[in-house]
Amino acid sequence: MELKCIGCNKNADYFYDGDSLCKECLIDRAEKAAERNIWTNNKKKFDKWKENFA
Repeated sequence: MELKCIGCNKNADYFYDGDSLCKECLIDRAEKAAERNIWTNNKKKFDKWKENFA
């Protein structure tokens, strides 16, 4: 049984904060968290993570 992404119901490749997510939904969730200043308070650091991850 494969895990499904809770965001779009595609096959999930990642497990983040208790949820199974595909790559696109994981990046989207990280961006939203960064905007709320929970995930990181350093935009350059986040942009570098996103660039390396994608």
